[in-house]
Amino acid sequence: MVPYLAVAKVGLGLLGVALIWSDTVFYSYYETVPRIWSLSALEDQNVGGAIMMLEQSVAFVIALVVLFLRALARIEREQRTRERLEAAGRPLA
Repeated sequence: MVPYLAVAKVGLGLLGVALIWSDTVFYSYYETVPRIWSLSALEDQNVGGAIMMLEQSVAFVIALVVLFLRALARIEREQRTRERLEAAGRPLA
């Protein structure tokens, strides 16, 4: 599961970096539409890339925490099983 997350992080990370640090607008259509806020099309693209990177990082950390907690729970269950078997005189091989 972690390799899948890493591949997604790298792939989307590269897109976010490209959006943040680009000196040109990727989609010329956005240069002609009215501005809702006072951001230029390029500034809007840069901010969009930053928001994308932030959201992706939060989702990545949450997924890693969930996987880590699941692994801890599994290890704890295995340890309790091992202790019960040893207490019953049947050591786990």
